[in-house]
Amino acid sequence: MTEQMARIAAADLAARLEGREAPTAELSARCVLDMGDRGAYMAVEPVRPPRDRISRAVSKGQRWLLAKLAFERAYLFSACRGRRMPTALGW
Repeated sequence: MTEQMARIAAADLAARLEGREAPTAELSARCVLDMGDRGAYMAVEPVRPPRDRISRAVSKGQRWLLAKLAFERAYLFSACRGRRMPTALGW
């Protein structure tokens, strides 16, 4: 979500400097949670009221734990080599 906020702020600044109206954007967060021997996936919209409710269903299972481990390895592989982070690639 931090990268989304940075992109939106940059687009807003560029639009203001060029004298045009800033584009609107949706903010959302996707989380893959580690719960010991299994994992869970949760997608939320923390900016829209009510902020204390999850707007989409939570999915649980072993596949999310494996997905989290795969993402961690890909993220660290890219970070150690100074490449673009997988989150910036739309993961």
